[in-house]
Amino acid sequence: MSQQTYRTILEVIEADGQLPPKPRGTKYAIKFVQPDWTTYNGYLWPFPGKWTPQISDEEWNDQTCVTGGVHVATTFVGAQSGGARATHCVVVAYRTSESGISDGGKIKVRRAKSLAAIDLYGAIRRRGREADLRGADLRGAYLTGRGAIL
Repeated sequence: MSQQTYRTILEVIEADGQLPPKPRGTKYAIKFVQPDWTTYNGYLWPFPGKWTPQISDEEWNDQTCVTGGVHVATTFVGAQSGGARATHCVVVAYRTSESGISDGGKIKVRRAKSLAAIDLYGAIRRRGREADLRGADLRGAYLTGRGAIL
């Protein structure tokens, strides 16, 4: 019996053709935002093309991924860790030299750049075969027809 291999959510987005160009020297991540582009504690996430402000040394030195600072994710579950819903997904970039602790697919970074808002459920519907969505909360996702009903 062969072992199942899974694709990351970023690989699914790339296979769907929605992965935008990233600045040189950065890595891709994702961020779930509310319809008004706010995140945890009402923080207004920057629109595509803009960087978040660099976090303070105090926030950076807090060695937790619970609160404070800028967090991005490399997994679907990591992006949902603060209770965020996957209805609005932004592909972001960060510099590895400005990244810190990682916790369950979530990475604390000094700052991140929004690259593009994408149709994540569409990508999963079209290209999500063998995607690593173990533990993901997909309640309310309609993944069989055109468009997502959320």
